Amino acid sequence: MKIPSSVKVSISGIRGLAPSDLTPQLAGAFARAHCEHFSVKKLVISRDTRKTGKTFRDAIYANLQNLNYTSLKNSSYLSRKNLNIQIFDLDIAPLPTTQLAVEEFHADAGICITASHNPAEYNGLKLLNAEGEFISEQDIEAIVELMNSYENAMISGGTTDLNVDMTTVQQGEGTDTSWRDQAYRRHIDRIVALAQKGKHLTIAVDACNSSGSIIIPQLLEELNCSVIHLATSMGEDFPHTPEPKPENLVWTKKQLYGKKYDLCVVVDPDADRLVLIDENGEILSEEFLLPLIARSLKQQNTKGTIVVNLSTSRMIDEAVKDSALIVLRSAVGERNVVQTMKTHEAIFGGEGSGSTIDPQVHYGRDSLVGIVHIINLLRSQDKSISELVDTIPKLTMKKLILHDMTDERYHKLVGDIAEKVRQKPSCVVSRIDGFHVSTKEWWLHIRQSNTEPLVRIYCEAKSPQELHSLLQELELAEY
Repeated sequence: MKIPSSVKVSISGIRGLAPSDLTPQLAGAFARAHCEHFSVKKLVISRDTRKTGKTFRDAIYANLQNLNYTSLKNSSYLSRKNLNIQIFDLDIAPLPTTQLAVEEFHADAGICITASHNPAEYNGLKLLNAEGEFISEQDIEAIVELMNSYENAMISGGTTDLNVDMTTVQQGEGTDTSWRDQAYRRHIDRIVALAQKGKHLTIAVDACNSSGSIIIPQLLEELNCSVIHLATSMGEDFPHTPEPKPENLVWTKKQLYGKKYDLCVVVDPDADRLVLIDENGEILSEEFLLPLIARSLKQQNTKGTIVVNLSTSRMIDEAVKDSALIVLRSAVGERNVVQTMKTHEAIFGGEGSGSTIDPQVHYGRDSLVGIVHIINLLRSQDKSISELVDTIPKLTMKKLILHDMTDERYHKLVGDIAEKVRQKPSCVVSRIDGFHVSTKEWWLHIRQSNTEPLVRIYCEAKSPQELHSLLQELELAEY
């Protein structure tokens, strides 16, 4: 079965415009190959609130029907291949809740139907192994090889119409919300175990009307916080472009006008990323999240290693100075950060995109982890979130996105910049993920995205003037 070039396949998942490029048929085939590759007997499945999500889920069920399965509500199954797949369907649930559920329910794999931070017209699949973690590059290659072996005739749900024929879908006609309730409960319990007691807080929540809309307010209430609901009507349209970046949160800022609160938390549709808005309505760069948490860990005299990716601001290095914490860097992507964390027995990790990973909860990006650590910081200090941000030494970062970059143009761009920096003293070059070059004063990272057909250029220096000079020297100012 041919995979269109417009569908992005990587360790970060499968994504594409839906249902035009990433069709229900294709999603069902990926799920089938995933289950075949891992010889799955128990599967956790969930989705965010995108309009194509239920259709994708139904197509997945149809293809698992082809493999023969026993749902936890219906014990009948075909014996042609004697393959018995039990499905724990969480319906609408965050990705981190799904990851933890794979572990808690002792499943063999998981599938979260989501395009994460991509716009509403996209959808995708995040494929999880038996540990509830993203699968490896080798696993992806094996799944694609299985896909290539499939005949179109053996794949169900092969229409781009949103009305998939349900005649062969038994479990897909309904879900048992008790699995979701159990998964929510277990996730919240692990987060609450990290919480420190302290002053009552009022926290506003923008969950993009998606999978975090129930669990985040529930968590906050159990943490003795009052909740202001901004976008927690699960199933309504996304109120803004879903990636939680400052430029996309104008709507959220308007909703906060005139309200009194200590903090506003914003998450993306699968609730694995977090951005903060301070008590004055100022949208904080996603790069402040990890330095603030690092500062909290430092104040608790925590010892150990924090792993972040190559594109994360050096503000976190500034935040841990004169402490027993050290910062290591990995390639971009949750699986890469997690693997480096495991190798170095790290106590915390994340990415500058607003991602936090606490192994005490699970080895996966989790906005709820970030929320509880920020609450702990606020409760340990007699300072507002804006005052705490002011304690972090500021650096100047620029994030560039280049669209329609062919492989040829990308490699030429990297080659040209590599030639320029080769003439500079004290440059350290890394190619573990695209092209990364650094000095004590600045760093630059160029890489092709894992999730979208584009090239990202991140660069940071000590001041706006230094950054501008660097971009001009490297002939990147035009971007």
